[in-house]
Amino acid sequence: MKDRCEYFRSVEKIRYAKGFIHTLNALTVGVAGTFRWRLILHFGRKNYYLVRKGDLLIKPADQQFIVRLAQESGLQLDDYFDDYVDGYNWED
Repeated sequence: MKDRCEYFRSVEKIRYAKGFIHTLNALTVGVAGTFRWRLILHFGRKNYYLVRKGDLLIKPADQQFIVRLAQESGLQLDDYFDDYVDGYNWED
C-alpha cells in the first residue's frame, strides 16, 4: 500500500513499565523533590501519581526519560521500575 491505513496497528509488542516507587525510595532527600517536580512537569500532576504507583503504564520513551532523570540525580540502579508488562502500542 502506498498510504498506510489510519486504522492499522502493529501486532509487535512493546515492554511497558509499571511504577517507580523503588526509584523514589532510593533517592536522597535533597534530590527527591526536584526529581518529583520534573516528572510532574513531564506527565502532569494526575498522571504522575498514576504512573508512580503503576496504575498507568510507562511507555519506552518515558522510561528513558525517568532513567535519565534518576541518573542525573546521582542514582545508579540495576532496575528503575517496579514491574514490566508486554503489550500492544495501540496509540501510534
